Amino acid sequence: MKIFLKWGILVFYTPIFAQILINEYSASNLSRYTDNYQMEEDWIELYNIGSADEDIGGYFLSDDPDDLIQWMIPSNTVIAADSYIVFWCSGRDEYSGDHYHTNFKLKQTKNNPDHVVFSDPEGNIINDFEIQKTQLNHSMGRSPNGSEAWKIFTDPTLGNENSEPSYTAYAEAPLMSLEAGFYNGTQYLEISTDEPNADIRYT
Repeated sequence: MKIFLKWGILVFYTPIFAQILINEYSASNLSRYTDNYQMEEDWIELYNIGSADEDIGGYFLSDDPDDLIQWMIPSNTVIAADSYIVFWCSGRDEYSGDHYHTNFKLKQTKNNPDHVVFSDPEGNIINDFEIQKTQLNHSMGRSPNGSEAWKIFTDPTLGNENSEPSYTAYAEAPLMSLEAGFYNGTQYLEISTDEPNADIRYT
């Protein structure tokens, strides 16, 4: 525990490194989950892997590691042991009850991808991940739940334990022996892939 003296008052601050984690996020939630405004917004999920409740008020979420204090988590925001809190990246900058909206949105189409960053009141980064591009309604999350390994979830688990199926990466596009275009007469097309155990279906 660290003790700080500020304006003559003792302030006790207990770091929660490694206990509260960014556990899952989605930057492609276009038609899956809706917030309290019935809007499909992107989201960040925090997970408390510890055995005690933690107050994360005064901590920060950001989409830029060079601007850690972009959005401060409201005071008295408590995440229970072995539980989750979801933050909607809607740009609304508000909260009501258990509905939290950051002042930024997540974007995965920029040349310089956004990040998802979680930091403490002292400016120490707890988690910082560059957003990985995902397909429609997919998410990136820790697998197994709360671990160091990150995978793609085709069936996101907003506010719940990350579960299968999960994948390490998307398959590379198959190779075609003919260029796209219009051809006269019969043509023979060969489709191949270097992906192990892949099935190619052509329709």
